[in-house]
Amino acid sequence: MLRLLQRPLGPLLLLAAALAAAGAVRPAAAARGLAQAAESAAAAAPQPPPAAEAPAQQPPESMYGSAEVDACIRVTNSAGQACTVESDTLSLVFPRGSEELPTPEQVQTAINNMKAAAQPSRTCCQELRPFADGRCPCDAGYQQLLPIGGFDPAYFEGATAILAQACGFDFPPCQPGEVIDVAAVNAGTGAGG
Repeated sequence: MLRLLQRPLGPLLLLAAALAAAGAVRPAAAARGLAQAAESAAAAAPQPPPAAEAPAQQPPESMYGSAEVDACIRVTNSAGQACTVESDTLSLVFPRGSEELPTPEQVQTAINNMKAAAQPSRTCCQELRPFADGRCPCDAGYQQLLPIGGFDPAYFEGATAILAQACGFDFPPCQPGEVIDVAAVNAGTGAGG
């Protein structure tokens, strides 16, 4: 259903480090745009028939397809705001429009550039950690949202790997079929799971 949406938002959610919105669009504005796009898609989707009797307590409706993807969008936005400067530095070597993973040379150059600029900040690394540990860039449900903002999944995976390495923690390559580890996402943010 989200595939039917056009890309009216321009570069929107820039992954944790790469997540600062490009151009004049700020991360908060991008998040609002994604929310509006998701709401439009949900309104256009066929609705199931009403249940005869609703359970006593229903979980809140997912905004982006699942609670796991919702959690990743939340940390994406936090990391994007915290890592704006790092994202800009990284994009000089690994452009936001990349459709392939970065080369080893791009990784090293981006890290060297960040280190020379006294980056990444502690706050950026703290906000990036739950996104990386939760494997957000590797989940198919999360990846299907990226084209709405003009991003390829390989870009988010590569940017996460570069920033994680610059922050001093691991982000192993994504594997087919990986899903979000919502407990890791929530543990890193202090949210309940």
